[in-house]
Amino acid sequence: MVATYNSSGDFTIDFTPNPDAIPPQNIEIEESVLGGILLDFACIHRIKSRLKPEHFFLNSHRQIYKACLAIAKKVYQLTCCK
Repeated sequence: MVATYNSSGDFTIDFTPNPDAIPPQNIEIEESVLGGILLDFACIHRIKSRLKPEHFFLNSHRQIYKACLAIAKKVYQLTCCK
């Protein structure tokens, strides 16, 4: 969204999506969430239904979270299916 004044002084708003715009993100919060998972791995079961890998801005954080989800799934299978 871009708001401008044209040559006649009229205020206009352009709602055309800007592909160069950076989406909202907070790297420090992403790091805190991942750190919390690593400190208390059981918490992943409380957040996995609401937090998806695509919610992370950095690809490296998405990959770490995907790995945590995969480990949690394997641990669940090992402990529940003995």
